[in-house]
Amino acid sequence: MQRKKSHNTSNLMAKIKIVKGANFVTIEHTKSLTNLELLELIPYMMDQPFIKTTEIVNILVDGQCSKEVDSLLKEYGFTLHDQNVTVHKVLDESSDLGDGFSLKDLHDIPLEEFKRVWEASMEESLNAPSSLNIEEQMRSVEVELGPD
Repeated sequence: MQRKKSHNTSNLMAKIKIVKGANFVTIEHTKSLTNLELLELIPYMMDQPFIKTTEIVNILVDGQCSKEVDSLLKEYGFTLHDQNVTVHKVLDESSDLGDGFSLKDLHDIPLEEFKRVWEASMEESLNAPSSLNIEEQMRSVEVELGPD
């Protein structure tokens, strides 16, 4: 999987975001990369020690990536997990949304209640189901954001 290098790796790394969790790494913000840059970034990232030792690696890529990028991802054992579809609706002040939500400070509710609400919000979600259970998700959030 040797490929010609034409970009400075640090320039590529500056364009992306790496989220490290307890047992996963997610590479985000690749949309601004060209297909050629992705073809260089993927092998570079897959050779990094922190990637080699993690349980789950996710790379968020544009659905319109080239066949070469798709093929390279498959060479590294990646499979399509889910696709994101973004929609929006303009809400005006005349909309009657009712009282569907109540806001609470996270410091004012017990951890178990927070986890219950989080789990309930994921049920029947159009998002792909998480590969982590709620405890693993909580640990990953703590790793990413800190304990408090």
